[in-house]
Amino acid sequence: MATEGECPLGARVNYYPGRGEDGWHEGIGVYGAVRHRGVYPGIDMVHYGSPDALEFDFVLAPGTDPGTVRLRVE
Repeated sequence: MATEGECPLGARVNYYPGRGEDGWHEGIGVYGAVRHRGVYPGIDMVHYGSPDALEFDFVLAPGTDPGTVRLRVE
């Protein structure tokens, strides 16, 4: 499954976990949404933020059966 950012916001952030520079990351792009391609055959999942919550949509390719999607919340 491939994951990629969508809707670039033009900002950059830095991430410095721990004391050593080995795991540091600088200039990371910030996006308004993240797409996970192929969560099911022909179906992507897109995560994005709203003012109140983190939301997601399933995006189906033409001809894909929506009954393929299964979601379990515990």
